[in-house]
Formats: sequence, structure tokens, C-alpha cells
Amino acid sequence: MKNVIIIDGATPQWKGNLHLHTSRSHDSKYHYLDVFDELKSKGYHFCAVTDHEVYWDSEEGHTDTFITLPGVETILKTNVDREWNVDLRRKFIHINAIKDVTRECDKPFKHDERMLRCYDQGLDCMNEYIRYLVEERGQIVQMNHPDWSHMEPEVLMATHNIFAFEVFNSGAMRYAGGQTDDWRWDFCLERGRKLLATAADDSHTYGPDHIECGAGFTMVHTEDFSRYGIVKALKEGKFYASTGPKIYDMRVEDGMLKMQFSDARFVQIVGFGYSSHFSGNRGKSFGALPGQVLNSIEWKIGEKLNYFRVRVVDHQGEVAWSQPVFVDELIEHPPIEGRETRSPSWSFPRYLDEIKEQN
Repeated sequence: MKNVIIIDGATPQWKGNLHLHTSRSHDSKYHYLDVFDELKSKGYHFCAVTDHEVYWDSEEGHTDTFITLPGVETILKTNVDREWNVDLRRKFIHINAIKDVTRECDKPFKHDERMLRCYDQGLDCMNEYIRYLVEERGQIVQMNHPDWSHMEPEVLMATHNIFAFEVFNSGAMRYAGGQTDDWRWDFCLERGRKLLATAADDSHTYGPDHIECGAGFTMVHTEDFSRYGIVKALKEGKFYASTGPKIYDMRVEDGMLKMQFSDARFVQIVGFGYSSHFSGNRGKSFGALPGQVLNSIEWKIGEKLNYFRVRVVDHQGEVAWSQPVFVDELIEHPPIEGRETRSPSWSFPRYLDEIKEQN
């Protein structure tokens, strides 16, 4: 099994909010500079400004320790003449577009540019709209609050060209009676859909009388604290989601998962593999004894697992979610004569002759 550093304890981590609203949105009354000040007071280093249908691309409010990412939130507009299951009137499909500053784009959105909502014409329409945002308008795209949107897991699994989805959304959880999207995530992962997760506030209200802001965040690990460095890390999957705990280090060494993290009550390794029903190798839970805390774990990775991911839970019930690890990517596969390399298993199926040779 390969040795892999997933989160390097020597690499700086930056706390960010990838989903928020200000008075530039119709449903928030808080000036963006006041919002930035509250984020700074709560230890944030960056945020994506994602007001409804009005694009942000300004450096106003930047300091040496706080930056904004250009962005916007947009919605599939319900087709009242012919409703599709992607966005029936009881549901609202929301996505965030964040400027991909790592590459050139001929038609980038401008600051204060108003966006038109795309009429819902079904799943292909949604995927084409996301493709348009990514390829023609130079964005990276996140799927927002699937639980609040009542999104079927099949729709999430069939969505293309998103870099991540929200496993936790503070507004949905704290105000709308929602729940985390762990189960939708595992539905996709169990079927081989490699999907990464963020956590965000989706803040519309701020100040001491409100509980949205600061409840969910995404930790990005990179040496480069800049717009370019943060976006590059997001595209490379160098981040994890949290509502409180921090993951300091996560790596695979000699077939063992080794992790260090902030004080935790218990840790859940969520794993899945069809063969694991018979081997008992589905994952693992670690718990602290009464009056004690967990700060590290070591766990032998079962080679029959398809994937695993980790939830670190503290004594207040707050959670940090690692990104999923696909075990087949850790396995050293023998080369096949006449073929120097093979594609990663999560991208393309193994060739039938390769499977036969290994059996």
C-alpha cells in the first residue's frame, strides 16, 4: 500500500466560509464590510462572497490576514409550464460559482454583474449550465445544501463538474430543521462517485442575536495564502469540512491510517466495501473514556474496502469531516505486460484482462 500524506501537519491551514450573503442580496440587510469584520473576529481568513445573482469581484475589505474570493450564488428557475423532478416547486437547486483565478478566461463575470437564472429543463439542462459556468465563464462550482433543497441522492450523484457539495449548511441546520448530508454523500461514494465536501454558514443574519455565522467552515491547507493559492487548493481537494474540530495531520503509512486532531469525544471511520460484509472490515469507531479526550488514532486499512472517510466529533457534538479516500488508489497494482500504466479505478473501469490476471 502506498504511503500518502492527505493533510500535512507542517502545512498552514486557513479557515474559510464558502457561502454567505450580505445586503447585496435581497434577503439580507447587513453591509459586507460589517460581515467581513464579524468573520475576522471569529478567526476566518477568507470568504467567498456569494450573494444572490449579483457577482462579487472586489478586493475591498482585504487585509494581510483576510481575503475574499469572487463569487455568486445562483438558482435554477422553476419552469412553470413544464416542471421537472430536478427542481419542482417544492425544491430549490442552488449552486455557488467561485472565480477560478488559476486560469485565464475570455468572458469572466464582472463585479456587480447581474446574473440571469437558468430555466429548469431537467438534469441535462442543469449539467449544461454548470459546464457553461466552469468552461466558458471561468468558475469552479459547489452544490449547495442538498438537504434543504430536498435533492434526491441520484441527482447529486449525476451532477457533473462540481468541485464539492455542502455536507453541512448552518442556515439549513440552525434555522430550517435540516440535517447533515452524510447519507447522501455515502450514497454517492458507495456507487463510485468521487465527491468532496465543504461546510458553510450560508449566513444571512449576523451579530450576537443570531447563530448562523461561524457555525460551519472549510479548512484549506496550502502554503500560498492568496486568492490563487486558496482556489488552487480547492481544485486539488486540499481542504476539509468542519463545525468545530480541527484535523492537524492525516496520512497513510505502511497500510495504517494515522491521524492527529483537536480534542475529540469519538472518531468514526466510515467505510464501505461489498466484501466487507463478510470480513467485518467496514470501518471503525474510537471513543474516549469518561473524563478523557482523543487526540490521535491509528487504524489498519482494510484492502477490501472501496473507500473510507473520517468524522471527528468533539464533546459538544461538533464534527470535522475528512475527504474520502478510495482504497484502490492506495494499492500498488502490478504492471500489465504491454501497458505501462492504467487509469485510476475511480475514473475508468479496470480492463477485464487485468482483473483476470490478478485472479
